[in-house]
Amino acid sequence: MCITYESLLDHHSETRDITVTLELPEYVEVTIDSDPTGISFTIDGVAFTTPASLKLTPATYHIVFPSSYGDRDFESWEDGSTDYVRDVTIQANAELFATYTKGVMKYLPYVAGAGAVALAILVPLALKRRKK
Repeated sequence: MCITYESLLDHHSETRDITVTLELPEYVEVTIDSDPTGISFTIDGVAFTTPASLKLTPATYHIVFPSSYGDRDFESWEDGSTDYVRDVTIQANAELFATYTKGVMKYLPYVAGAGAVALAILVPLALKRRKK
């Protein structure tokens, strides 16, 4: 690059070659998806919708997903975290995946367990009444 400048004192102009080095930020590719898709979320307050493919600078980001979506509740991230609001440090290309389950489905093991307990209590009572 060439630059020309003029001295204000003696009105002498001169041309010099200079080298300029620009350090551009490094970007990483981040994909954020969910089951089901179409969920709105924010990263550092900026809104997106899944699936989202982003180019971000390596840093820590504040990600907020809704606690529920329609008849589904947030279950977990691909890494097992159950926090729908989280800070994620991204240093390299990454894929984040949020899973939502239908509200009743996540309680099914408890309902099945309660059903087994109820059967264990009611069947002996019914048999006892038949013997009388």
